[in-house]
Amino acid sequence: AVAPELPEKIFVEKVPGSRFHSPDGTWWGYNQTKIARYRDTVFMYVIQNDDDSDKTPSRLVVYKKTGNSAWEQGASFFTSRPGNLLVDSKGALHVFVFEPTNAARDAAIGKLMHYEFPNAGAGDIINYQSETVVEPKDNVETANFRVGAAIGADDTLAIGFGLTNNPDYPGQSEHIFIKQAGEKAWRHEIAGVNLGHDFYYPFVLFGENGRPHILAVQDDWRDDGNPKTYDNIYQKIIYFSREEGGLWDRKIIADLSNHELAERRPRLLEQSDLYEDAAGAIHILYKEFLHPDNDWQTSKIWHLVKDAAGWR
Repeated sequence: AVAPELPEKIFVEKVPGSRFHSPDGTWWGYNQTKIARYRDTVFMYVIQNDDDSDKTPSRLVVYKKTGNSAWEQGASFFTSRPGNLLVDSKGALHVFVFEPTNAARDAAIGKLMHYEFPNAGAGDIINYQSETVVEPKDNVETANFRVGAAIGADDTLAIGFGLTNNPDYPGQSEHIFIKQAGEKAWRHEIAGVNLGHDFYYPFVLFGENGRPHILAVQDDWRDDGNPKTYDNIYQKIIYFSREEGGLWDRKIIADLSNHELAERRPRLLEQSDLYEDAAGAIHILYKEFLHPDNDWQTSKIWHLVKDAAGWR
């Protein structure tokens, strides 16, 4: 095989960034869509913050770039974590933002907002319409502040997140909200309840067959300073899918909770991607961190495929 020719020039530029990157800077939220494109216009966002405190609300600031022109800044929204950008077939930009009720009190309690820029494809990232996807409730998490989002070929929008400690749902639960762009009401579906663990940071997919898919990782972290009570976080990956008839199915993709490293290391797994190919097969990528000395070094990357014949 002949290696492809590289371009004579590679364009590199520095884009606007966050002043601080912890805890709610742009770097975090690997499951979230931060770049979207419509024709020759690219959209992104930056988390603007004045300090690295979780008690200070940040702002999600929308940017666009058309062709080789300069980046232009658009509207901004209060938030406590990174969000998601989606673009529909008509060029409308959809921005999903978690807005805390009172960040100084608890950055994880608030509401999930949807901002739509109907003329973004024509360059307008100033004017938008807004709606609340998940309403807030005093002292209760009604939505996790890191959601995954996807858009289908028919402009169906889907937003998913894990949830716990909400009295309206038993135990740990996985949620998804779905509607077609332009519709008024969101449809709320529950992919699973009483999961035994908190499954957060979901990758979300809305397939060609009109069915949603979710890939989430376990996160039961407890902030008590004792690694042995991490309760096996990041050691299970679970896949949720809505099957024929509307029922949700779930499958444990990986479980390393009994590995010898599990008792002394807070992360052994991380899901990396979820997508569908042209033949309708579902692809899952995930990483293992089993290096005996370096807990941040990837030891193996797994690729799983689900098609009509099953898993392989």
